Amino acid sequence: MAQFFKPSRRAKPQPQQRHQMAQVIALDHQARGIVRTPEVRFIEGVLPGERIRFAPQGKYDGILIERLCSAEQRQTPPCQYYQTCGGCDFQHASMSLQRRHKQQVVSELFNKFAQLQQLPWQTMVAAQESGYRRRVRLATHWHAKRQQLTIGLRQRHSKKIVSIDQCWVCEPAINDHLPKLAALIENVGLGRQLGHVDILAVQPYPLILLRIDGVVSDSQRQDLTQWQTQHSVQIALDDGQAQPQLLVETQQKPYVRSIDGDPLYLTPGDFFQVNAMVNQQLVERALAWLAPNSNDTVMDLYAGIGNFSLPLARRCHQLVAVEGITRMTAQLSRNASAAGLSNIDAKTLDLLQPQALQQLSFAVDAVLLDPARAGAKVVAEKLAGLPKGQRPQRIVYVSCAADTLARDVAALTQGNYRISRCAVVDMFPQTHHIETIMLLEESE
Repeated sequence: MAQFFKPSRRAKPQPQQRHQMAQVIALDHQARGIVRTPEVRFIEGVLPGERIRFAPQGKYDGILIERLCSAEQRQTPPCQYYQTCGGCDFQHASMSLQRRHKQQVVSELFNKFAQLQQLPWQTMVAAQESGYRRRVRLATHWHAKRQQLTIGLRQRHSKKIVSIDQCWVCEPAINDHLPKLAALIENVGLGRQLGHVDILAVQPYPLILLRIDGVVSDSQRQDLTQWQTQHSVQIALDDGQAQPQLLVETQQKPYVRSIDGDPLYLTPGDFFQVNAMVNQQLVERALAWLAPNSNDTVMDLYAGIGNFSLPLARRCHQLVAVEGITRMTAQLSRNASAAGLSNIDAKTLDLLQPQALQQLSFAVDAVLLDPARAGAKVVAEKLAGLPKGQRPQRIVYVSCAADTLARDVAALTQGNYRISRCAVVDMFPQTHHIETIMLLEESE
């Protein structure tokens, strides 16, 4: 059968957008510049007061072509990969502007979602500007033709990978091993099977978690075991089917320490706060605001492996710790036992489900909430509707999403609580990401 060449249809050429000039009037909640020409557009990498030339993109965005003048708060990004890497997005702004902007974002969201115009701001929870990350996930790509592995971070708005050998915001324990990873994976012959790599700056040794698609042979395991011994690290394997496992199960489990020095043992894949110094200040702030005493019963919701639970248990009579993942509840119980604490009642409940709350008594002295980005809507509505004598006097809410925090606090303040204190937590310097801590107390 004869086959005839048929040229493919060419896409209709899109009309070229003319460059426009404008002055940046503000930053949005993702630290993008806002311009009006007269329509509103959002442009990355610019700061308020700067006059720019940009190309419109889509309906609402724009791409920076040229910066015609620079704001006083602009600084040269200290990271050599900043212009391409998608890890950080705020290094071009001074630290004072970054932190001022984050507090302003929280205020704006509370004004929008909770109709609260004034917040009782306290000193920000913050520490060093760089070298703070004790956990990083690296993307990988195997070049079949070149038989070469690329390990790094994703480019901004792209699936392409920026190969890096140092990360300016990572702890030294992570940077020590970044340059060695590609050679290790290639030599062991796992390049084709590798999905991603996590490096965790934990104790007693840094942990490297390899996401592997397929079977790891005995000889490959032997090579990995030899490498981890030579470089004083632990390696864990994740096949995506079961819980990640340490390469050598007889080794001591990795851990981080609580503010009291208790080890918080973890299974590879468990959540723990990325910024150790800020986390310590955060827990100390939560303890100071909750002010538990030896007669109090306290509840820790979304408890994880015990970041807040163990310090609280050391300062109160009884602690009820609730976590949604069974594995992490079991790890919390083991951590409490290792610390010699017998006053923690650890439960596994899905706090997004109203029926789960029926198994809890909220007739406690204080509650700590530390939910994921989705917030604690069901819990907040439950607490807001409880009668006096059956509700906690104090609530500390730790949030990684200011919009859901504002939503939940609106429910609480419309019920039986008032905001006493709040502070921004700069857990992720050089990025637009914001955490917040807030104290609510029972209304008179």
